Amino acid sequence: AGMVVAGEPRAWRPGEAMVFDTSFVHSAYNDASAPADYLHIDFFHPDLEPDERFALAAFRRCQDQWKDARARLRRELGL
Repeated sequence: AGMVVAGEPRAWRPGEAMVFDTSFVHSAYNDASAPADYLHIDFFHPDLEPDERFALAAFRRCQDQWKDARARLRRELGL
């Protein structure tokens, strides 16, 4: 299991964490026979101003509400 970040493969090593910048194109893979789990945590860039952090958090809340509404609609339509 591992990830490819900005075209660079990174193998996962048991007992180690993997941290990367999600502004780069990335994907995950699992070539093992056992399922793989991951924990995704978003961090704000340390140079962001408080109003920028507030705006990004508000955008994320709106995005989550849109995704929830879309999922409900798809269920209601049987899609």
